[in-house]
Amino acid sequence: MITILRRLRKSLIDSGKTRRYLLYAIGEIALVVFGILIALQINNWNEDRTLQIKEEKILTRLLENLNSAQIQSRQFISNEKKGVDLLFQALGTPNQLQTLISSPKVDSFFYSIFWSFEQNTPLLNTYSDIKNSGESGLISNTSIRESFS
Repeated sequence: MITILRRLRKSLIDSGKTRRYLLYAIGEIALVVFGILIALQINNWNEDRTLQIKEEKILTRLLENLNSAQIQSRQFISNEKKGVDLLFQALGTPNQLQTLISSPKVDSFFYSIFWSFEQNTPLLNTYSDIKNSGESGLISNTSIRESFS
């Protein structure tokens, strides 16, 4: 193909047909520009596809983290409910408190009340990763993206 175009160009120059040569040159330039535009379009399409794949991975990891955080939160809530029940036992009527104090396991009871309360927060590793890396811009859903800020 290139040799044919070379021969055509050479024959147009040699024959003195400048106008036809200029049309040929403009056509060749247009073909090159058209090829570059196609290559840019393919590159943009490929970049969009890779960004969609990254977004899907981020949202999948975030969903997995949220599900595990929900499970952890349920465990934390049940532990706190047990602690609250123990506190209500300790703060019961004076007769109940006297019975409790006279029991042999009173030390372990109060130890479990006062030292079992912790401030538990479920871990969301993906959230902190997205926040630190600045990948929140990859999320196309505006409500999810705004939830990060």
